Amino acid sequence: ILLPYALDPGMSLTPAVRERALSLAEAVGIAATLRRKPAGLSQGERQRVAICRALITRPPLVVCDEPTGNLDPARSGAAIDLI
Repeated sequence: ILLPYALDPGMSLTPAVRERALSLAEAVGIAATLRRKPAGLSQGERQRVAICRALITRPPLVVCDEPTGNLDPARSGAAIDLI
């Protein structure tokens, strides 16, 4: 989720950013999986990580192509609400 901060030296990884990442992860139901490596995640979990990663920097616009394609209806709703 914090990858954008690792890639851009101009962005500061503050405690507030870490708290936002945790909040986003909780909102999409992946907070318990944050310590897992990508290979240990299901496709749906990976998709939810990608949604969180897209939103972590609070972009003014998010362009998505089937952002909830691998999610069940309940998790799709939560993800769409965030987006």
